[in-house]
Amino acid sequence: MATTVKQVPGFSTVATGSNIQVQAGNPTQYLVAQIAPYPNDDLVVGNTYNISDPNHAAGIVVELVVAPGGGMRTATFQQQT
Repeated sequence: MATTVKQVPGFSTVATGSNIQVQAGNPTQYLVAQIAPYPNDDLVVGNTYNISDPNHAAGIVVELVVAPGGGMRTATFQQQT
């Protein structure tokens, strides 16, 4: 299932990516690879987004902590505390 990245507020879709990979910890981080479109000026480190997750119907509110990059175009989001 693809992951959808939406702006908060407004919830307009700004990107899609592959399945979420969860990195347990405090706070929990979520890696989303294959970000499209790439590069993406709507993905700004420090901004808040809502990412879709099959385990959470309403999605997860997260902060972008690492902009998409590298060969896999992976973005790292962090659960807000």
